[in-house]
Amino acid sequence: MKRSLLSVCLLFVIAFASQAQQPIKLKKGIILDSLQVRDTIAESFALYIPSSYNSPEMWPVIFIMDMEGKGKEAISKFRSAGEKHQYLLAASNNLSDSLSIADNINTIKRLIKTVSEMFAIPQSRFYTAGFENGGKMAGITPFYILTGGVI
Repeated sequence: MKRSLLSVCLLFVIAFASQAQQPIKLKKGIILDSLQVRDTIAESFALYIPSSYNSPEMWPVIFIMDMEGKGKEAISKFRSAGEKHQYLLAASNNLSDSLSIADNINTIKRLIKTVSEMFAIPQSRFYTAGFENGGKMAGITPFYILTGGVI
């Protein structure tokens, strides 16, 4: 009995590990929503990869801030520009006006880390954008990230 229970547990662990190591299949030319931010369980983001994307090349990225946590909607406003000018677009689904600046900046930092691990991005080609309060957050984000901020 103990041996069969151990065998079942071992098979479960192997099956789970093999599922966890499969790479995410990312589609080009469409907005992908609810991708998980690495190192977190609760955070997700939206992503747009231009249809002409070629993985060995380095691509710039625009991190779009939407303070209502609607990453897919935020990206849709920039999609045609991203396609035309060959920019990756990423937007968190977890930014909020009700959170502190520190919490929002930390959310953005985790998103930047995740996207940087997924794609080859030139160090000087990270951009931020947004509308209304998202625009304000986009304006202060580089300062906090580059200086380490007072978070």
